[in-house]
Formats: sequence, structure tokens, C-alpha cells
Amino acid sequence: MSQIDPVSAMIDATRTALQEHLPARRWHYSEQSDTMSEAQFRELINRCPHVAIAWAGWPAEARAGKRYAGRLALRIWIVVKHTHLTGRFRGDAAGPGLYPAMATAIAALHGLTLDGIGTLSVTSAAPAFAQGFLDNNIAVGLIELSAPVHMPDVLGAVDALPPFAGLDVDWELARKEGNAEAPDALDEITLNEEED
Repeated sequence: MSQIDPVSAMIDATRTALQEHLPARRWHYSEQSDTMSEAQFRELINRCPHVAIAWAGWPAEARAGKRYAGRLALRIWIVVKHTHLTGRFRGDAAGPGLYPAMATAIAALHGLTLDGIGTLSVTSAAPAFAQGFLDNNIAVGLIELSAPVHMPDVLGAVDALPPFAGLDVDWELARKEGNAEAPDALDEITLNEEED
């Protein structure tokens, strides 16, 4: 059963999963637009370390049928700040590093099944470039993930369709060499109508 608002549900569940490993007592969390302005990005680096989550799209599958379906995608920015380059990437007692934070987020999310959503797949993880912010002692990583999600039948159109009773498939394998009694390969699909 899919959520009525799967975008919000996926963002909230993703944040909850990350907070188990990148705790909110140490990390700042925010929800952002997929394309941030300079002012929005400055808010991220002013509150580091930071995890920002954004909806990245929900393209339709070619054969979605009566319900809208596709891979719902999110982008996650991980931003850390450190005065030393090594600490910025690897972390130390002064703060978390980008590399271990990215690895932790990937491990926490990839393959995670969310109730009412589906199973998450991390599709990309890479460093990100922030124009005009390279001198701010920051390191930025971008994680992209998605899950196969179908739109629920909010308006009742699908539930109003006549019932589909079943689909029977009969498979018969090709005869083995030397066995003249076995039938040739045959597959047959029978659509059954519901009986009243």
C-alpha cells in the first residue's frame, strides 16, 4: 500500500534512517529544493555538519497502467566543515569527515525497505562542487537514491474497475532427446473471468 503523499513519506523515512547513524544531536537536518540558491546553500554551510534532503523527481514508467508509477528520487547533500583538508575529508576529533559520513549514509539507505514506499537504491554518490564556496573550509558530497513507487488510488478510479479474477500460465517443457512421448515446448496463458 503506497502512501497518499509518497514524496513526504520517503523524505521523512530517509531522514529517520539517517538519524540513527548521523544523529540529530550532532548533525543539522533540513529539507531543501532540488536547486538551491546561493542564500539557501549559505544556510547549509553556516550550520555544519549538515544533511539536506531534496525531492529530485518522479518520472513515469512507460507501462504504468491505471496508476501513476515510477522511480521516486531524492538527493541528499552532506556538508562538513573543517579547517584542515585531511580532517575535512576523513574526520577527526574536531568533526566528522565527508568520506565516512558518505559511506555511513550509503550503508544506512541502500537496500532499506520503507513501509508504503518500497526498497531504496543508492544510484550515485560523489563529491559536489559549490561555486564560490571553495574557500569556506567545506567539503560537500551528493547522494542520489530512488525507490519504485506507485501513486495510490486516491480518487477511487482503480477500485471502481471490474475485478480481475486471475491469470493462469501453463508451461510444458520441450521433449528431451530420445523421449518421443514428451510434448513439444508449449506455453499457454488463460485469462479467467470472475464468476458470480
